[in-house]
Amino acid sequence: MEIYEIAQFFIGSGSIVAAGAVAAYSRRRAAGVADPELRKAFRPLILFAVALTVFGVGSIVTFLELWTNVPWFADFYYVYYMFIIAETLILSVVASMIMKQYSFPIVMFLMGLVSGYLLVQAGFLVIRYRVSSTAQFYFAFSSIVELILLGSVALLFVYIAYDTRRSTSISLAYGMITQIVALPLLNQVQSMFHFWLSFSFVVIALMGPAMIAFAFLRPTQNVSLELLGYGMSFASPVLIFSGIFITGTPPTPDIILIAGIGALGIVMASGTASYLYGRWRETKQVPTGLLLVVFATLAVGHMVGMLGGIGILPSVESLYTEFVMTSFALTLLGVIAIMAAGYRSASLFPFLILLPLLAFFLQQYPDNLAQVFSQYMLWVAPLMAIFALPIVLFGRVAIRIKKSGERGAGRPGGIALALLFYITFRSSFMVPGVGGLHVGYAITAVSFVIFWLAITGRLDPKK
Repeated sequence: MEIYEIAQFFIGSGSIVAAGAVAAYSRRRAAGVADPELRKAFRPLILFAVALTVFGVGSIVTFLELWTNVPWFADFYYVYYMFIIAETLILSVVASMIMKQYSFPIVMFLMGLVSGYLLVQAGFLVIRYRVSSTAQFYFAFSSIVELILLGSVALLFVYIAYDTRRSTSISLAYGMITQIVALPLLNQVQSMFHFWLSFSFVVIALMGPAMIAFAFLRPTQNVSLELLGYGMSFASPVLIFSGIFITGTPPTPDIILIAGIGALGIVMASGTASYLYGRWRETKQVPTGLLLVVFATLAVGHMVGMLGGIGILPSVESLYTEFVMTSFALTLLGVIAIMAAGYRSASLFPFLILLPLLAFFLQQYPDNLAQVFSQYMLWVAPLMAIFALPIVLFGRVAIRIKKSGERGAGRPGGIALALLFYITFRSSFMVPGVGGLHVGYAITAVSFVIFWLAITGRLDPKK
């Protein structure tokens, strides 16, 4: 399977989640409005959510077709385009409600019917003759019509986004643009080129539903790199699962489970980094900016390790890279902990120990990392002490806040707990040099969930 074919499952799942977020937002806003006329303003969003759900279901069904290799359905993306036609018919109604005029939406509706008719005729020809150049022409022409229709809707939402400059409208515009990028007609062309070009198209396509979901879950946020970061974080599972299929790794239940939970850890870490960017953009506080670097580094390190485990990246190089990035992130977290405890003058002390140790360890490349750890165990002890330092300092801060009776102990306490969990289980696999896509990636993903809960304040009791 090609990477864009694997991505259909994630695009579909993300679209359904995004549709739920749009529908919930619309119902919540409509319930808070007394004027019936103002309530009608949210009806286009409800219909848009229905259209997005149709698209999501179509993408998931297409993935299942491709996975099970249903003969001509998979070859021509027959069912996929049927769902796209259904979506564009609904979107034509949305366009008429937004524009409050019917000439252009009626043209869209008729074009959708023509596209559907051609697709049905092509299906009958393939069923009857198996191979038909006329059917191929109908399929191609129908897909081009759908491309034009989606482009028209995208232009409408781009105009609305330009007029309102709100994160919700901009995410809808981007979401419609990414549906065009996700069309098999375009993906089949760009998949003939380099793998990473294909992956870049998939990332762009996946960012659409993710940005819609996050924009409508938190509609007050400004348009910034935070919203883009949330969108990009959703692309990591596709790269992991694509690697499994491309390298020929048997997709056994344990591999799928480890890859899924491990990829969730990457999503949580990169999502936390995006959240921290939004807070740093508002406050410009140094500790917040440093935490952003920590979680961005941990997310990349976790991904590099998993890609090395499934064979996309060289195994030894990926282990060394993951070790360096993890060590840097945990040491930087120690610096933040020292600053939070009030010892700013000693905040750079952890790096004075880490940098010589890293230089020494990297000199042993390309030796097996497990042999390096076992041979120089005395060097590992101060490194682990540096990593454990934030646990003690954040724990003390949490206890002090708790004793004072103030709120906010959940943040430092949760960070200390997550860090203890992360170091315990990550070192249990990294120090022995365990290779491959092992269960450690899934276990340590739990720590990223705790990190996210702590940093976003969800571990603090509500007033």
